[in-house]
Amino acid sequence: QRMVEMAAMGYTLAVAKEHIWDALGAEGTRNLSEWLGGINGKEMPNSEYMFYLAFHQFSFLALLWRLI
Repeated sequence: QRMVEMAAMGYTLAVAKEHIWDALGAEGTRNLSEWLGGINGKEMPNSEYMFYLAFHQFSFLALLWRLI
């Protein structure tokens, strides 16, 4: 379930960064980054969860690209 939530949050951040990410402050962005990064390296079942992992990674990269 956490993978689904992470994908949704990653997408939200990618499309509405200025409304969420910018309002979090340093501690909030660090906490959210650590939480979102927690999906990396986890074993995924070979099912629709792979979509959520790919979607999460794409969204997180889009967010990072907007931060640069």
